[in-house]
Amino acid sequence: MPSTKVATGISYQQRDGRKGRYAIKVTIPGTGRQKVNLLTLPRSRANDKQASIKYAELLAQAEAGEFNSVADVAPDKLTVGRFLSDQWLPSGVWADRTRQTNQAMVKRVLTQPLGALALKKVGAADIDQYLNWRRSNTWHGKPIKEKSVKREFETLTAAFNKAVAYDHITVSPVAKATKPKVMQTPVLVPSKEAADEIRAKAKDTDDAFDCKQVLVELAYTTWGRAGELCALRWEDVDLDAGSVDINESVSQITGEQPKLKTPKSMAGIRIIKMGSELIDLLRRHLQAQQRRAEAAGVEHAGPKAYILAPEKRNGVPANFDSATGFTPGAVSQKFTKLKKGTKWAAEGCTLHSFRHYGASHMLNKGISVMDVSKRLGHRNPSVTLSIY
Repeated sequence: MPSTKVATGISYQQRDGRKGRYAIKVTIPGTGRQKVNLLTLPRSRANDKQASIKYAELLAQAEAGEFNSVADVAPDKLTVGRFLSDQWLPSGVWADRTRQTNQAMVKRVLTQPLGALALKKVGAADIDQYLNWRRSNTWHGKPIKEKSVKREFETLTAAFNKAVAYDHITVSPVAKATKPKVMQTPVLVPSKEAADEIRAKAKDTDDAFDCKQVLVELAYTTWGRAGELCALRWEDVDLDAGSVDINESVSQITGEQPKLKTPKSMAGIRIIKMGSELIDLLRRHLQAQQRRAEAAGVEHAGPKAYILAPEKRNGVPANFDSATGFTPGAVSQKFTKLKKGTKWAAEGCTLHSFRHYGASHMLNKGISVMDVSKRLGHRNPSVTLSIY
């Protein structure tokens, strides 16, 4: 690849059949390593000047130590922000939503004095100051809940414990910080009247390809979370045996494509028995999907087809093979529209409230906490007891 020197640290590479580019290189002090930045631009005086400006920026960043890895940083110079972004985040194996939450926290820390502090010099007061700043934030115009501050405290606890494990510090400053206190609020359990009404409304407003009744009845019977209901395919249902196998969940992260994930523990995998009404409803729903595919001249996806499958994209008929399922956000929106004007809405309940309704109903009938816990997919009964 022919290369022409433009200025110190800058060369222009002419590539066969492709656009040329500026290669801007600076040496990271004390390491011998180089930081390279490429600008794909045609060669001109104006672009030479732009490359020189970029070189100056990179040089300043290199001299400030921004390109050093954690291994290059002296122990007493390692900042909280650098440790969190370069060591703690890459070291974790988290579920998608947890990863996104942790990344958001690190971004917040980097904007605050805590992020610039030397890791070895952080005290409990610094943690308290950061948490108080967090309390002063708003989310969509509303104050941050103390529950969110507590979760951030717990995340900081895990992060600083990792710093102790890596021998960066001997004691975690979070251990002596003020732990946020959250009052346990009772869950909202829908009334039987509300449940009967919403089920009737779903049945009355359903049509051949609208999944409202199927969604409501699956939630009512299985107590499945929205993501678990969205992940159900026909291969997960045995209509002859009258059972549904919950073994996956749809994960929906902002800015990313939805994807299937397995439960965090084996307890999340469970087989639920269905009543005859739900079995008959699912048979009719499957037949409706198959007729729709046949009418469109496509083959139904069969066992791999999703039970809850949208019939439109951007208002246009699509997904005739039912090979694409709803996202948790989409079914929640569908249910929110359905519940308008009902007792379910008046009581402040959501799609998730079917879990609370089912669990409370079973516990009131004398069913053991162990059995209820298994049906909910909780890891152990103590989780169930902490909620109900």
